[in-house]
Amino acid sequence: MWELLLRHGYEPIREILSQSGFRSQRKSLEENQWRPPAEIARQQLQAARDIVRIAYEQTPYYREVFGKIDFHPEDLHQLSDLQQLPILSKSKLKEHYQTLRNPHQSGLLHTKRTSGSTGRPLEIFLDDSAMTTKHAITRRANEWSGWRYGQPIAKLWGLPEHRESGFKGRLRTIAVDRAIHLNTLEISSTSLRDFLRKWNHHAPALLFGHAHSLYLLASFARKNRLAVQPARGIISSAMPLHGFQRVVIEEVFQYRITDRYGCEETSLIACQCEKGGMHIAAESVLLEVIDGKILLTDLLNRAMPLIRYQIGDAVESAAKPCTCGRGLPTLGQLAGREADFILTADDRLLSGISLTENFILQLPGLEQIQIIQESRNLIRFQVVPLEASKRFDLQGSLIELAGNLFGSGIHFEVEFVESIASEPSGKFRFCVSKMAQDYLRNLAA
Repeated sequence: MWELLLRHGYEPIREILSQSGFRSQRKSLEENQWRPPAEIARQQLQAARDIVRIAYEQTPYYREVFGKIDFHPEDLHQLSDLQQLPILSKSKLKEHYQTLRNPHQSGLLHTKRTSGSTGRPLEIFLDDSAMTTKHAITRRANEWSGWRYGQPIAKLWGLPEHRESGFKGRLRTIAVDRAIHLNTLEISSTSLRDFLRKWNHHAPALLFGHAHSLYLLASFARKNRLAVQPARGIISSAMPLHGFQRVVIEEVFQYRITDRYGCEETSLIACQCEKGGMHIAAESVLLEVIDGKILLTDLLNRAMPLIRYQIGDAVESAAKPCTCGRGLPTLGQLAGREADFILTADDRLLSGISLTENFILQLPGLEQIQIIQESRNLIRFQVVPLEASKRFDLQGSLIELAGNLFGSGIHFEVEFVESIASEPSGKFRFCVSKMAQDYLRNLAA
């Protein structure tokens, strides 16, 4: 009953009050996903022409870049013509941050801050119309899992939303999301058992979290032979979902996993459908693969256009056609961001993804960070500071935050470096911990 009230009462009234057009967007997107691939490609070409024109006419950065190569928006006759434009790297985005913003964009703007896929902080501005459409695209993808809006959810994430948005966020968590939450910065045998008890009692429709956190939860339940209510939807996000993880999670929760791929800069990039195809959110992003590297053109964001933006992730295999009937293009196997857990002195596990987000977002003096656990009692931070002159202040703030997160019994070392290299595979590891890897192997045995 509450589910129906939320879906057919709360959401329509909220949309009338906000005048966002979200529900009409949802209906249009539901229809659009079934259009033929050629028609979706034509839509992308038109959207690319529009965003290139806006970038040229309204942002100082692109006006200068296009001028240097003698490129004009009318020169974009087909999608492959975008390859005439230079790649926008993360370093270029940070360097030209002010001139990439559209000073002519009016209306409500949203700020999105992220640790990125290389441990570097980035801040992106997004116009309200783009935010609404991206939200609708994410809802469409989430419902491919089998979940429907209004059904309760269970989250494995860094921090509950209400800690950031106060009473309003707490009310939404209880009344709208009806969510139970496992804080991935405070994982222990006790918290895992408590979460599974709540899961069995409340029987949420959707289990949502980082791939490695979902695997940890499922492995813990399997090893301890705990009864687990079947899921009605599972979404894995924020990092690669490996085959061995998928097997254990699906076995324990008795439901297929929907693997979701995105980044904070452009929101959802691709998502698995019920047939297993990883479909690209073609109404929102245009995706290119050049030498195995992913480039994104945001087709919606007029406040800060991102054209041929290299996000740092790579594709390991070619796209495969999907039998679901959707015309949305597909994406091959990803080689994305990775992060181990950290194992504390008092036997708690802390999610590497959640840790990195906390450090990046709470310490504005960081250019890049990597967390390396040398032993149960020693954690070393490799840090690239924004300003060399403020190393002392940054080190003090970093150690204070680490002490609050990791607890007592751990010594911290801070090593300031000029850069932090990716692994030979091209992946960047936010957190590296052999102790946690061994612990997880034993947990799953």
